[in-house]
Amino acid sequence: MADEGALNPAGLLGVLSECGVDFVVIGALAVGVHAEVRATGDVDVMVPIGDEANRRALRDALQQLGAVLLSSEQGGVDPAAGEEYPTVMFATRYGKLDILYRPDGSDSYPKVKRRSLQTTINSQRVHVAGKDDLIRMKLAAGRTDDLRDVANLTSSEQ
Repeated sequence: MADEGALNPAGLLGVLSECGVDFVVIGALAVGVHAEVRATGDVDVMVPIGDEANRRALRDALQQLGAVLLSSEQGGVDPAAGEEYPTVMFATRYGKLDILYRPDGSDSYPKVKRRSLQTTINSQRVHVAGKDDLIRMKLAAGRTDDLRDVANLTSSEQ
C-alpha cells in the first residue's frame, strides 16, 4: 500500500528508470529545469501510447512503488468513459505520480521525446520535455500555476 509521505522525485524517477519505463518528465519538475523552481506535490510524466512493452514496464514499476490509483475524491481524475489512455494519478511510497499519455496541448510522444533534453533531476538521469513543449502544455492546461510557469519559462532566456 502506498504511503502518503513527502514527495521524493529521485525515488519515483529511479524506480521508473530501473524498470525500463520509457517516459519524459513534464509538469513543474520539468519547468524547474528550464526556469524558476517551484514547489510541487507530484511528479508528472508523459508515456507513449500503444507501447505494450512499456505498459508492462510501467505496471512493474507501479507495483514496486506500491501505487494506489487515486479517484477524483482522493485528488485524482476520473477518466472519461471509454478513453483508452486516460490521465492516471497514483499515490506511491515516494509521493504522487501522474501519468499522462497525451497531455493537453502536447504533440505526439515521439516528437516530445525527440525535442526533450537529457538531464539529471535529484541524481536520476532522465528526459525532460523541451521548453516550447512545456509552454504549449501549460497554456492548454490554463490553471493559475500553469500560467505562472509560462511566465517564468518565457521570461527566462537561459
